[in-house]
Amino acid sequence: SSIDLSFLNFNPFETQFRFVFYSNTVGTNGDGWAIDNFEIIIPQADIDAGVVEIVSPAGTLTPGVQEQITMKITNYGINTLTSIPVVAKANTGQPPISATWTGSLASGDTTTFTFPTNYTPVAVSDFELCVYTDLSTDYIAYNDTTCVSLSTNVGIEDNNVANISLSPNPADNFTMLEFEAGSGDNAVLTLTS
Repeated sequence: SSIDLSFLNFNPFETQFRFVFYSNTVGTNGDGWAIDNFEIIIPQADIDAGVVEIVSPAGTLTPGVQEQITMKITNYGINTLTSIPVVAKANTGQPPISATWTGSLASGDTTTFTFPTNYTPVAVSDFELCVYTDLSTDYIAYNDTTCVSLSTNVGIEDNNVANISLSPNPADNFTMLEFEAGSGDNAVLTLTS
């Protein structure tokens, strides 16, 4: 049998189902009843898009060097989508980058999109970049966002062999690099910004 649960659509509260078994000595033999093949089918939304992957950037980035943001968008809804606002946001205090994908994305299809504006990483050691779809008529939010952990090549690992240390670490507007070198030692120091 089936039960229509449409009255629970967009219910802001958790829904639980419970099976309660009662028996007496007359009608039930053995250990009781079992329920199997219990399934709740959620109908596909008309409009539902989400980011499934951040293709780039990846790995370690260099502060000040622009990076393309490329992602994959999937249409989880029934309707073909022709315009999807997207946003990229790093947890570095920088403003978000917004753009709009346009084209024709059929139900179940995935497309790749590169933001027209590049991202310029700042000098923080580790951060998270999240990219999400921002459709106002997409009420299924759990699949909108994908995040990636990134790092930048700022600072220096303390090097006990050559006694090199950086203060503060990671580097700041004013940074001191301290090292010890003997009179006969040679060193090459390369700074980039």
